[in-house]
Order: sequence, then C-alpha cells, then structure tokens
Amino acid sequence: MKHFEKIGQFRDVIRLVRDQHDFQGLDENGQAIMNHLTPYPTITFTGTVKLHGTNSGVEFDGDGNYTCQSRTRVIEPGDDNMGFAKFISEIPDDSPLFSALRNGTLYGEWCGKGIQKSVAICELPKMFVLFSYFTDRFHNIDDLELSDDDLTTLNEQNIYTINQFKQYKVTVDFNDPKASLEELQNIVDEIEGQCPVGKHFGVEGVGEGVVFSTPEQDLFFKCKGEKHSVRKAKTAVAIDPEVLNSINEFVEMTVTENRLNQGLSWLTSLGLDVDVKQTGVFMKWIVNDILSEELDVIKSSGLETKQVTKALSAKARKWWFNKIDETIA
Repeated sequence: MKHFEKIGQFRDVIRLVRDQHDFQGLDENGQAIMNHLTPYPTITFTGTVKLHGTNSGVEFDGDGNYTCQSRTRVIEPGDDNMGFAKFISEIPDDSPLFSALRNGTLYGEWCGKGIQKSVAICELPKMFVLFSYFTDRFHNIDDLELSDDDLTTLNEQNIYTINQFKQYKVTVDFNDPKASLEELQNIVDEIEGQCPVGKHFGVEGVGEGVVFSTPEQDLFFKCKGEKHSVRKAKTAVAIDPEVLNSINEFVEMTVTENRLNQGLSWLTSLGLDVDVKQTGVFMKWIVNDILSEELDVIKSSGLETKQVTKALSAKARKWWFNKIDETIA
C-alpha cells in the first residue's frame, strides 16, 4: 500500500526549493556543500480546494484487481473507513474509475454528510473527489486525461476530480517569497468565507483551505483557514518558523482542538475506538504529528525537544481521558 505523502506548509517549500537550488554536491566527508550562486527560481503553483473529509485511495495491481485503502490501512466493506470501501464496491464494473489506471493508486478525499463537521461539503451527499495518482511518482489527476464522457459518468456516480472545481494561480518568487503572502492569505480567506465546492453544488458555508502544487506535483503545500488550522498562529501563511518564548507557548500553539480531533479521525481510519487501550497509539500520533510539522519552530526558539515532548504529552493526555469519559457517559 502506497500512502499519500504528508503535505507541508509554505515555509517548508521555501526551505526545500532554496536548499535544492544551493546544493552543490557532497564533500569528502559526505557533507552537503551549500552555496548560493544564482538567483532562486520563480515558480507558478496551482491551488485547489482542500476538502475536509478522509484521505482514501484505490490501488490497482495491473491484473484488473483493486484494493481500497484509508491513509493508514487496507479497508473493505466489512472493515471499512466511513463507508468508503462499500461505496467503491457498489460502483458498476464498467465505470471509468476502474479503467482510468491499470497499475497504480488513485487518491482522493472521501467527503460529505457524516464524515466531518463544520464545513459546507458536510451538507452534501458522500462523494469521492480525486486529486492525485501514483505510478512511478505522484501525478496531477488531470494527467489521466479523462474524456468528457468519462467525467459525466463519474459525476453521476458521485465521483469527481478536484480540478472540476475552482482553481487558483499563484506565482512565487523564491528570492522574495514574502511578496506572495498577501495573495495567499486572500485566497485562504475567500475559501474560508465560502467553500467553492459547496457553492458549486448550491450550498453556502465554510471551506477548509487550499493545496498548492506545481503541475508535476513534486512541490506542494497547504494553507488552512483559522477555523480548521491545527495550529494557533498570527497568520495562516508564513515564510519563516515562529520564534517562541517558552515551551508553554509552543504547546498552546500546537496542541489545538482541531489537531486533537484530527488524531481521533486518524484512530477511526485505523478502525480503532476511543478507548483507554488506545492511549499510547493516540499519544504517539499527536506528538509525532507536531514534531514532524514544527521541528523548525522548536529549533528556532531554542527549545529542548525532550522537554517539549513531555509537555505536549501532558496536555494531549488530559484531553484524551476527558474524551474517554465523554464516550463512556
């Protein structure tokens, strides 16, 4: 099973592009030689609406067989994730979904009523919105070159591609990425004010955010609105890691209600319940998720990772046991 890669933030892409550009090879000790000799590139990104659902995929083995998956495991109608495998099992065999890709994995968001809360698309029937596929690498879903007839058939089956909805273009000069902040923030605010996918289907309401990618999808980053961000920050988009004054400030910024609820969604994708037996699983996910996204903030703030981890665990544990008590009650 090939997992869909975790999407980073704008500051992560800035660092990646600059590091790749300045990399001049390895020295005799195997250490990277970094030297900024020429201007950084200017890259145009395409933005698509980030849908608040659950990451899902359909893997094809090249012999006409397929397997459904959540972000974390193989699923089937009897051991499902929010009904996705059952939905796929009921799609007719002659659907373009099963002929679009012979060997590889289709990825999309399984979203709609009953899957998440607090967004416009929660008022819509459940649908599978394709955004990428993997063969030798990750591709933009448009590379499948589905015909108009194929798309019509898929839409009738409540399957869409993300590029059927509103898109955005942003050109980033990596010599001066700060110049793009206002444009990025305006897009995030627009989507949070009215989800374009919800609007497409005549539903008013909040959108989660936006995912920006290059046409080849080898560079991508996400921007979420304040209502769905898993971190408390001054702005939705930043070019540098924050410098914080204390571990408590870091914990307050990162251990948010949205992130904790995201941890619950992750447990659900594993087929696990809110139960004291899953305490270690839940705690490990929360801490690892924060460290993977915010290690640059820890370093820039001069904080000790071991002490940070202890503080993160303490706050998350208290929330978790309160959630268990609510479940029992």
